[in-house]
This record gives sequence, structure tokens and C-alpha cells, in this order.
Amino acid sequence: MNAFHATDEQLQQHAINAMELPGQVRDHIKACRKCLNAATTYHTLFTHVHDQHPPRFDFDLESSVIRKLQSRRTSPSQWRISIAAMIATALLVMIVPLTMLSTVFREIVSNLSVWTIYIIATITIVVLIANLIEMHFRFKGKITAIEEY
Repeated sequence: MNAFHATDEQLQQHAINAMELPGQVRDHIKACRKCLNAATTYHTLFTHVHDQHPPRFDFDLESSVIRKLQSRRTSPSQWRISIAAMIATALLVMIVPLTMLSTVFREIVSNLSVWTIYIIATITIVVLIANLIEMHFRFKGKITAIEEY
């Protein structure tokens, strides 16, 4: 309690259970019209909030949410098809230029050892596949975020 009136915390406590307050504060609230009105307002507010019924829906909310969550799951076959398509695209991107510029590549490759060619090809394929998978997940995340709106 400050010099003139009870604090909001004291008024709220009075509305909930006045017996937990010191007698001096209870006496002030009973005697002061402003504090008594505020405590009564808090009591009314707390009573109405407590008396609120839980929300009721005219549909089964739980099954609706579960169905929505299950529809977002993708089957392993969908992932396999997506990854296979990305790998095929990566291979086409590498093979088409190689066949079109085969004479130029033959000169370059003829000066390299077999192991060097394997290492370069493996690194290229791994980097391309990793980038394609990252792009796929980034795109999938953006689509999911858009669908949630």
C-alpha cells in the first residue's frame, strides 16, 4: 500500500482472497471508495473469467489437426522419385556439354591421369547433388510456410 491507496497487486489479492492481506490494507480497501470499487471490479473480472466455458467447435478439432499433420508427411517413394530426378538432371547437365564439346575435353582429359578424372567427376557429382538437395529442401520449406498462411 502506498501513502494514499492500495496497489494493483493488493487490490487483486483482495479480490481473490482478502484474508491473505494485512489487516491495515483490508481496512483501507473497505474504507476507501476508490480502492473498494477497483477491488470489486477485479473480483467481477476474475469471476467472469473463471466462469467462462471452454470453447466448443461444431467439428472434431483433434481429427482435423491430425489429418492435416498426416497430409504433410511425404512417403519415402516421393523422396526417392525427387532425388532420382535431381540426379538424372545433374547427370544430363554434365553429359550433354561433354558430348557436345568432346574434342576439346579429349585434349584436356588426355593430359590428366585416370585418378584425377575420377576425383574431379566424383567431386562434381557430389557438389551438384548436395546443391540440388539443398535447393529442394529450401523450396519445400518455403512452400510449407506459404501453405500455413
